Amino acid sequence: MKLSKFFGMLFVASLAMASCSNDDITGDGPDINGGVSGEKTWAMLNFSIGEAVGTRANGIGENGSESTSVGSETAVESLDLYIFNQAGKLELKKTYSSTDLVNNTDADYDASKLASSTPMEVTSGTKTFCVILNQQGAPSATVGSTTLSEFLQAQRTADDYTSLTTGGLLSTTSMMMTGTAEVTLHSGISKEKVTNALSSNTNLEANNVVTLYVNRNAAKLDLKLGSSDATTSLPVGEVSAPLATFSNVQYKVNNLSKNTYYFLQSEDANGVYPTPGYSLPDGTSNWGNNWFEMENSDYKSPGETIYLSENTHEQGKAVVGNTTYVLVNGVYVPTDSKYIVDGYDHTTRDFTYTANTLEAGKRAIFSYEYSVAFPSFAGTNLGLTASDNTAISDYIKALVARRVAEKYSIESDIKAADVVFCGDEAGYTTAIATPQSAVYAYLEQVKINGETKEGNYAVVMKRWNVKMGDTDATEDANFNLAPLTIGVYNTASDGASSVGLNCYYRINVFTYGYAKAHPMYYSVMRNVSYHVDIQSVAKIGENDGGNVDLPGEENQEQPVGEATTFMQCKINVYKWVGKNMDIEDLGK
Repeated sequence: MKLSKFFGMLFVASLAMASCSNDDITGDGPDINGGVSGEKTWAMLNFSIGEAVGTRANGIGENGSESTSVGSETAVESLDLYIFNQAGKLELKKTYSSTDLVNNTDADYDASKLASSTPMEVTSGTKTFCVILNQQGAPSATVGSTTLSEFLQAQRTADDYTSLTTGGLLSTTSMMMTGTAEVTLHSGISKEKVTNALSSNTNLEANNVVTLYVNRNAAKLDLKLGSSDATTSLPVGEVSAPLATFSNVQYKVNNLSKNTYYFLQSEDANGVYPTPGYSLPDGTSNWGNNWFEMENSDYKSPGETIYLSENTHEQGKAVVGNTTYVLVNGVYVPTDSKYIVDGYDHTTRDFTYTANTLEAGKRAIFSYEYSVAFPSFAGTNLGLTASDNTAISDYIKALVARRVAEKYSIESDIKAADVVFCGDEAGYTTAIATPQSAVYAYLEQVKINGETKEGNYAVVMKRWNVKMGDTDATEDANFNLAPLTIGVYNTASDGASSVGLNCYYRINVFTYGYAKAHPMYYSVMRNVSYHVDIQSVAKIGENDGGNVDLPGEENQEQPVGEATTFMQCKINVYKWVGKNMDIEDLGK
């Protein structure tokens, strides 16, 4: 069984092992290289935290590697070793605790207390070594009965971000790291030969000097604005004439996988490294059983780190509901005196504008077609009531009057006062019981595949007139204006002296190094460091975080017994693989 696909990523540790047993060992058959398995031999095993040659590093390392100064990302507090024989049965498991290892955050740490000598006396043959550093939880493993295939399918579960970071995949002081490899230990290798091979760095494998690779189980992600870590806001739209400023930014990550394999899995036929939910959705999946969202209390400021569980998808299975994404929240402050509207002037056929009169802790409506906001009104619910419709009546009339004047030259002189705003469809039905010659308008809740998009409304427009020779008004069938759309936003301070609209953006986590059509493009991979850099903002975001990930299946499925052995441990921590995610025109 070739296990090179299980080799991990991203940093190096060496562990030398020494035996405390000199029991005689008898051979029990030939090994794969013509020697005899089960014979006494000598070996030295180096455990390296890093990516082995020929593994997936070639596909994801385009942005280079990076060091870390975070102690918990380099610490080694415990080590668990599991050795399986050629038949795939567990024959030894050994745990080294913090007492054995001594808590370590030094990249050149040498736990020499674990052994009195470096080489170890072992038996020859084919073995599979599995190692877990800083183990979180305890995968089921019974000597003599647990099989390798069972063990490699063991999973760690975290139902929320707190459990993920405090005992799921990491703790406050260290991160779990795992790795596995098939090892051939040759017979007839003396202690001197293995020692000389290591010192000369030649013929290592032939002389039983074997390196095993491990990697962090979690990934990590951070976010910044623009090209400088000091940037705190970005213009929205054209830099020379911005619509607004986007500031007071915070972010979190959603659709994090609840379940993670302890060990990196072999890639499938399409080049995907499977994770527990990678074949979903299957038409009957319960999304909440497989992925979770960070809480609002988990929001981070730009530059702060969020740790992630790995999350990959089978070919064609990366969709809205299972793709890990960054939820960015901030305040959209419209350009003063230019994008705050308080009415409509029929003589200029333009809105009338006002200085920024938004007040924090209230609401405002925003026109998506015209990219303008209207003065704030009382309340915090995104849903509108009858009294709210009265408060915003003049603003809806101004929107409708401008749209009618633009589309119908015969009515280019329409005034806002000429529009009859009915609130909702029921109000419209009541109004046309005794119709007049006018343009009517009412609000209709926006729904996507049957699911309500909170605080989003279509402004439906109808034209009634009196035809020549008639006395009663009838609906004009030739009046075909597509509905305008508005969003109700909560107002908030930008953290300085201005007030704007609280809004949200979704950024799917993606991995450069893969083509966009590749199933690994929208993936989170263990031991990868993702850097999200928002370069620009195109337009206002959603008015509610839930609107970037609407519920409902249709919305969620939219296409993105050996002798005791002691070890000598030397941990050289290499670097995370850095992955940049440059975002241009956020919200475009």
